[in-house]
Amino acid sequence: MKRRVLFLFIISLYTCCMMAQSINSDNLQPDGARIIIASDEKISLEGISYEISLNLNEDNGHRKWFLLVGSFNRIQEDGLLLLKLRNDAILSFPCLVVTVGTIQMFGFPAEYYSSVYEISEQELQKISDYGIKKLRITDGLSYREKNWRRDKLGKFISKSRDLLIHRLENYDIRKNIYDNF
Repeated sequence: MKRRVLFLFIISLYTCCMMAQSINSDNLQPDGARIIIASDEKISLEGISYEISLNLNEDNGHRKWFLLVGSFNRIQEDGLLLLKLRNDAILSFPCLVVTVGTIQMFGFPAEYYSSVYEISEQELQKISDYGIKKLRITDGLSYREKNWRRDKLGKFISKSRDLLIHRLENYDIRKNIYDNF
């Protein structure tokens, strides 16, 4: 009996750590817009590493959602990100912008590509309802993809959305440091 309880505790702890997420940044822009970015999920598509995160921009009560994808591998500015849901529906996201930055890696300069894809609340709800079984992203003339037996990416995106909404609704970054001190 004790072994079973210990085993269940270790499995639940492992599961919680696998899906542990946080807020990477929460910024208030000079025009009053608020930008909140959740932590990223590292995935490998055919041996190439990508980082995916969800971003929420809120301005005067209007919310806009964005998927952020980063990689050392080239990301096409006019490319697409495709998500295949568990109900076989396909969501297509055209790339809005790609920025290329140079960072030092092992003492050598390396280009890092950051891309932005707008995603609607309805599409986020579909991901939450059905889950994701396949992702495909263009990288020039070809594409890279990954299939999941379990809904790892869909759960990650859904949890990120919930975390961002909770942060937006429960934490007012406009507070003064001296409030209620």
